Amino acid sequence: MTTLVRAPSREVRSRIFDSARWAGYQPREDDVVIATYPKCGTTWTQMICALLVHGPTLPRPLTRLSPWLDRLSAPIHAVIDDLERQGIAYTPFFPLGGFTPLQSSVLDSVAASLKATPLQVALAWLLRRSPNVLLIPGTSSVEHLRENVQAAALQLPSEVITELDLIAAKPSV
Repeated sequence: MTTLVRAPSREVRSRIFDSARWAGYQPREDDVVIATYPKCGTTWTQMICALLVHGPTLPRPLTRLSPWLDRLSAPIHAVIDDLERQGIAYTPFFPLGGFTPLQSSVLDSVAASLKATPLQVALAWLLRRSPNVLLIPGTSSVEHLRENVQAAALQLPSEVITELDLIAAKPSV
């Protein structure tokens, strides 16, 4: 078993950071951990490191090649519930934890039945997940912006919510 080069020297906790999230992390033999403060370029840092190691063609999507530790150290539903209890907003980077082929096929099917786009279904599900979920969906055009806004009015039947909850609970990494 690999051990950390240096044990943690202190715990750091604030409204947006909790170093105790690393407590259950066990490094693999070839792991390299590069950490950034939340909201300070973590994704860019991951991409730069991945490009340095693998060159311009990544062997897997970045989210599978270099997953966020927070996504792996506790079930995402537990994280969202804990943040809600504390009155802290949660901003998901990917609806349903990213789109695996299974999730995409379920989303496609649900979207077709609701006459919506798969992204609208994912956004509507996230909005109904918890009042502390803060969505910042990307948009590339005015039409895409309209589609994103329409997701807020999309009514998801209870069986659809249950189905989405089930696929969201499956790890995507």
